[in-house]
Amino acid sequence: MPGQLSLLIAVILTIEFASMLVYATGGKTLRNVLGKSGNVRLLNRIAGTLMIGVGLWLALG
Repeated sequence: MPGQLSLLIAVILTIEFASMLVYATGGKTLRNVLGKSGNVRLLNRIAGTLMIGVGLWLALG
């Protein structure tokens, strides 16, 4: 029984570490991509379009 608990904890910690590593790498990449003004404008337009789409979906649904 203690061996199973240790194995479970090891698996959880490994998955958590991998998730944090992916999150940090994605943040670093996003920082580099958004460092340019044109990319920020594009992201704002995409986000605005999605918000309008969700608003219309809620209004008509």
